[in-house]
Amino acid sequence: MHDRYHPTYVLTPHDDGSWVRATLLSQHRVAGVWRVTVAYTVNGSTFWRGMPARECRPVDNRSISANNAGMSQRIIRAGEGEVLGSVDGCRDRFLIDSKDWGGRLAVVEHLLAPHSIAAPMHRHTKEDEFSLILEGQVWYHAAGEELTAAVGDLVFKPRGEWHTFWNAADQPARVLEIISPGGLEEAFRFIDTAAPDVDIGPVIEPYGCEGDMEATLPIMERHGLTFG
Repeated sequence: MHDRYHPTYVLTPHDDGSWVRATLLSQHRVAGVWRVTVAYTVNGSTFWRGMPARECRPVDNRSISANNAGMSQRIIRAGEGEVLGSVDGCRDRFLIDSKDWGGRLAVVEHLLAPHSIAAPMHRHTKEDEFSLILEGQVWYHAAGEELTAAVGDLVFKPRGEWHTFWNAADQPARVLEIISPGGLEEAFRFIDTAAPDVDIGPVIEPYGCEGDMEATLPIMERHGLTFG
């Protein structure tokens, strides 16, 4: 049921009776009844729900027009856009959602506080990422080596490659992240609003992602980093 390149969405009822678009995380059959696990965000809070599949409504995940129907303005001004995440870690400024552009791409600005790491060591199998450094310096671990990128540098993170990135400096850093194809930005939203003790494995798994915290800890200790 999952799309090969993008997450599958469904409409699910929220507590107030409204219908919201949710990411389908899993589906399984229990005693002859199909059940699903979904996740969605409302007013900055993330909800994970399990329910009978019949309680959800389908969404045509391939019918989203590849135009700018979802964007109400030609220019996204500085300071505009939804920003989520810890001010002491890596915040995400959401600029272009893949759902508004036929799933072709997503654009997110990462706002890295001093001595913060964006994510555990991880890899994704469905998309490539291109990181343009806008401010400060950003350190990357990719393909088994550590690299440093400065303002104006473009970093390529191909699918299937283990990587992570961080800001080891005393000043903040900003990175413009282009994700192709899009869809992974929805996982960012869930992670940015999740409680610190939430297991994010079930959230990133439908996106073809996996993490390695054991490989991350030495990097954090060596550079004095925190998730915020």
